[in-house]
Amino acid sequence: MWKIIFFSNFICLVVFAQQINEYQEYVKLPESRLPSSLEINAECIKETGASCDALQRFTKFELDRNNVADRVYGYCYLIKMGFIDQNGYLIKEAVKDLARDNKHIDEVGNVIDACNAENTLTNTISAMFGILDCFKKNSPIHFTSYNMVQVDCKTCNK
Repeated sequence: MWKIIFFSNFICLVVFAQQINEYQEYVKLPESRLPSSLEINAECIKETGASCDALQRFTKFELDRNNVADRVYGYCYLIKMGFIDQNGYLIKEAVKDLARDNKHIDEVGNVIDACNAENTLTNTISAMFGILDCFKKNSPIHFTSYNMVQVDCKTCNK
């Protein structure tokens, strides 16, 4: 009896997960950008003192916003990659370029415009996180780091 209940709950969970994935699209960083991304990641880890898994946590929106190193890491990485400006605002064309082949590209641009316009925070890093939260909530696509290699801490902490 318990096996049947467990199995039916498992099937429901799998079906639910598949339904969620139908409504979310994930875009990975182009392979051509990986070397510079990993180099920038290592630079920002060294400059900020963030942990070696900062990039993976950042792309999953799991940085600790109460941790100064994590907050500054996010800013460092995005500005060096060219995705935000000095004030923490998303650069629409740079972000759209990552998803240029996606069917929701125009919608992504509209979301960026709206999120940048909605920002009322004056602290640069807080503004950046507020805009990113808005983007995460409203964008039809999200970016993933599943094609990123695990960074060796010995390498990034040199």
